[in-house]
Amino acid sequence: MVNSNPLQNISILGCGWFGLEFAKKLVELGYNVKGSTTTQEKLVLLSKENINPYLVNFTANQINAEPDFFDADALFICIPPKRSSLELNDYPIKIEAILNAAENEAKNVVLISSTSVYGDENKNVNEFSETNPDTESGNVVLQAEQLIKDKYPTNFTILRFAGLIGPHRNPGRFFAGKTAVPNGLAPVN
Repeated sequence: MVNSNPLQNISILGCGWFGLEFAKKLVELGYNVKGSTTTQEKLVLLSKENINPYLVNFTANQINAEPDFFDADALFICIPPKRSSLELNDYPIKIEAILNAAENEAKNVVLISSTSVYGDENKNVNEFSETNPDTESGNVVLQAEQLIKDKYPTNFTILRFAGLIGPHRNPGRFFAGKTAVPNGLAPVN
């Protein structure tokens, strides 16, 4: 398939559960895709899928990546905050380091975010709804969103995902082995 979109070169930071499938679809549509992983073993998988593989490792203070990874028409940041409360607060710092590395390289930035920024209010929301995170994770995600808005005021997109399911991602596994789940009849995101 030939792609006529002017945004030809795409970098995907985080070829995990979502990022890898997204990268494969973009390749199928004719985009030139650079994909990152934090493990040597996954570089081979990315290459087999015609994704230009990059090893990118970062901490809150440092990013180890080839500079041309960030040279793209669009940079998709597909890394969620860590579940560990010890590392949770590093998320906005990591996003800021990524944005600094991408500065003057990535023309557009897309953050794969979360509906956790709306809190647990059990109501319909959209992009105009007021944010009201009620978890640490929701708060750090909202901070990361603001960093992107500040750094790329006219060239950013934030996609807030909810309820991701698909191959190897069965929502029931999050409840497996648990008893007395609080508010067990409430809808889940």
